Amino acid sequence: MKLIINLKIMNKTILFIILLILAVLVIAGGIYLLINQPDLTVNDDQNDQQDKLINNQSESDPILELINQVEATSKVKFSDPKPITFDWRYKIEDQIDKIEVVGLEFIISSASTKNYQAIEEYFRNNLEPDISNMASGVMGNLEGYWNNNDVCLLEYKFINSSKSKQGPIVPDTSTRDIFLRCGFLDKTNLSKIFYTNKLQGKWVSVDDEDSIIEFKQDKKIDYYAKQLMSENIFEILNNNNLIVGENENKLEYEIVKITSDSLILTYLARGNTLEYKKINE
Repeated sequence: MKLIINLKIMNKTILFIILLILAVLVIAGGIYLLINQPDLTVNDDQNDQQDKLINNQSESDPILELINQVEATSKVKFSDPKPITFDWRYKIEDQIDKIEVVGLEFIISSASTKNYQAIEEYFRNNLEPDISNMASGVMGNLEGYWNNNDVCLLEYKFINSSKSKQGPIVPDTSTRDIFLRCGFLDKTNLSKIFYTNKLQGKWVSVDDEDSIIEFKQDKKIDYYAKQLMSENIFEILNNNNLIVGENENKLEYEIVKITSDSLILTYLARGNTLEYKKINE
């Protein structure tokens, strides 16, 4: 009987010890988690700083500054900006070419004639018009403007139209959708881009059909009688100077004229003229 009682007491003691150990472990674990808890306040502060930095960058963007000025002056409100690419046309050597500009688009839907006139007045008074980016039609109009390296296309499209008895479409000019696309364009690179693109391909000498030159990306390759003679890098400097090779092997030409099918170069070291025709492959 005493043995049974002692066993019961022993079991209770063991159970108590086990529960005590578990309690100690739970408390110790809680203390550990409390000590090592991430500092959420610091992270929140860091997030706030990042948000402020992003906002400050946005506010200092020259395009957004321009839009803010347009809105303040013309008393209109554009939509939130969205990223866009658009074609900007430019003129070199009496030739019109185009370049893709990365920028932002702003829209006003169902705007009145007065709204558009106020926006147009701001651009005419504060930016330079660009005749290469002007177009007009029955259902819309496009105007290009620039200031330093900022370029903008101001466009409107009439929403509604009807057909007259004579046949032509007659737009309802009372309301229109306005689209304003603006971006950054480094105009100092336009000549380089223009001539690099125009040079691409193979050209045969007018004076010697065995002499062929090829411009391939940033390489100028010379052939004679179908044999490879040389291959060098090239670049365009000072608007229309063609520089071939590097260091002591550098050759300098002036691009006198280039069209879709003819090329005239002056080799500056000797002053002689080299004339080529485009090989259409």
